Amino acid sequence: MRTLDGEIHELKPINILVTDPLGNLSLGGVMGGYDSEIKETTTNVLLEAAAWNFINIRRTANQLGVHTEAAFRFSRGVHPSQAMLGAKRAAELLRRLAGGTVHAPIYDYYPMPPEPVSVTLKYRYARQLSGLDLTGEEMAALLRRLEFEVTTYDDYLVAVTPDHRMDIEGPHDLVEEICRVYGYGRIPSTVLSDTLPPQRGNPALEQEMRIKDILVGAGLNEIITYRMTSPEREAKLFPNGEIPWKENSYVTITNPNSPERRVMRHSLLSSAMEIATANSRYQERIAIFETGHIYMDSPDQVLPDELPRLAVVLTGRRDPEHWQNNQPSLMDFYDLKGLLEHLLETLHVEAQFEPTSHPTYRPGRTARLVAGETEIGVLGELHPLVVEAFEMRVEREQPVLAAELDMAALIAAIPFAHAYQPISPYPAVREDLALVMDEEIPAAAVTEVIKRAGGALLTAVELFDVYRGGNIPAGQKSLAYHLTFQSQTKTLNDKVIKKNRQRILKQLERELNIKLR
Repeated sequence: MRTLDGEIHELKPINILVTDPLGNLSLGGVMGGYDSEIKETTTNVLLEAAAWNFINIRRTANQLGVHTEAAFRFSRGVHPSQAMLGAKRAAELLRRLAGGTVHAPIYDYYPMPPEPVSVTLKYRYARQLSGLDLTGEEMAALLRRLEFEVTTYDDYLVAVTPDHRMDIEGPHDLVEEICRVYGYGRIPSTVLSDTLPPQRGNPALEQEMRIKDILVGAGLNEIITYRMTSPEREAKLFPNGEIPWKENSYVTITNPNSPERRVMRHSLLSSAMEIATANSRYQERIAIFETGHIYMDSPDQVLPDELPRLAVVLTGRRDPEHWQNNQPSLMDFYDLKGLLEHLLETLHVEAQFEPTSHPTYRPGRTARLVAGETEIGVLGELHPLVVEAFEMRVEREQPVLAAELDMAALIAAIPFAHAYQPISPYPAVREDLALVMDEEIPAAAVTEVIKRAGGALLTAVELFDVYRGGNIPAGQKSLAYHLTFQSQTKTLNDKVIKKNRQRILKQLERELNIKLR
C-alpha cells in the first residue's frame, strides 16, 4: 500500500486497513493512503474517526517504520468514546476555516462500548495517604471539578471516571487527583505518626550483591546485557550442533525491536561473550562477569521460569605489562579456577572441582563445580570453534576462559553462619610431603584424604609442586604438599607430628594407593 508520504509498504495480516469498494483508504491509526489525499480540486470530504487497539498500532508502526503523530497517540491508548468528539471537532474546523458545509446525519457504529470505571475511595484511606483532613463532601467536590461523577456515603465515596481518564485504576489515583487539585503546596508537613512496617531483608539479593563485590574486588568488571537474544546467537556455544534445548522452547517477543532480539535468552554466557567479543577489538585483557536471569518456557505454567545465573569470561595477559615483567604470561584454566576458589573461600562454601566434558569447552580443560550432590556450574577453556564463531580477536592459541554458574544453587550453598577459630598462642609446625600416585588421581581427592586423616591438629594443606619424569614412572606423577600442624592448648612435639604423619600416609595408601616419594 502507498501512504500519504509516497512510500509503498508491504503489509502483513496484523495491519488494519480502512477501505471502501474501490480500494484501501488508509493504514488505520498510522497514516492515510495516497489515494485519500486532499487535493486542490477536492470538494467532498468524508470524515472517519475510529478507536484502535493500541498494541496493534504500536506493532504496525514499528514493523513498517512509520512513526506519525497519530501512531504516537493511538499507541498509548485512546478511549473509544473520543472518536465521536474528534469527528465533530474536525467537521467544525472544516466548516469554520474552509467554508465547508457539514452534511447530516452522523453514522456511529459502536458495538462494544467499555464499561465505565468505578472506583471506591474510603475517607480514612485518603486522609492517611494524603495527610489532608478533608470531609467526604470536600473530596467529592474536588473530584467533580475534574469531571468525575461522585456519590458520597458515610465513610466512603464512589467515583465514576470520565472517558478520557484512562489512567485512573484505583483509590490511590483518586487520592493523587485530590492532592493535585487541592494543591501540593497546601499539604501540611507532619511528623510520621503511623506504625512502621516490619523490616525484612532479602537474603538472595544480599548474597548476590556480596558475590558481585567479591568479583569486583578480584579485579573483574561487571557488565549488564540485554535479556533478549536470538537462537542463532546462542547456537554459537555448541559447535557440534547438539543444542540442549529446542528452538520452540524459547519465550518469544511478540513485537521485537530487531530480529536479533526476538527471544528471551537461555544462556547468560552467550550474552557475556558478545560483550567480550566487542571489547576484544580494543583491549588485550578482558575480565568481566554478569549476574542475571535466563528464561525457560514451561508448558505447565503461564509465565516462564526465571533462573538466576552468573557468567565469567577471562582472556589475555595475567598481569599488566611492567618494567620488571614486560611479557606477562597468558591466563589459563587455573586462573579461572583460582578465581572461583577465591569466591568460594570468601563465601565459606564447601565445593569441589571435578573433570567433565561439555561441547562449549575444550576437551581436557573442563570442570564442573559441585557442592555436595548439587552441580553449581561448568567452567573451562572455551572450544576454539566457539571462539571462532563469536569472532573474538585474540592471539592464536590464546585461551578464552569462561564459567556459567547457577546463582540459586551457589547462594543455597552459602552457610547461614560459620565458626571462627581463635589465634593459637602456640607455634605451628610445618611438614612437607612428596607423594607418588597414578596420573588420573586428582589433587583435590588427595587433599581431601589428607585433611580427613590429619584431624583437628592439621590446620592447613597447600599443594606447592607437581613433578613428572625423571625417576617417576610413566603414567604417574609426584605432588608435594605443605602441611601445617598447630594446637590450641599445647606445643606439639616430634612424637605427635610423626604420629599424625604416619596416619596420613597410611590413609593415602589405603584409599588411593599413594606412596611416599
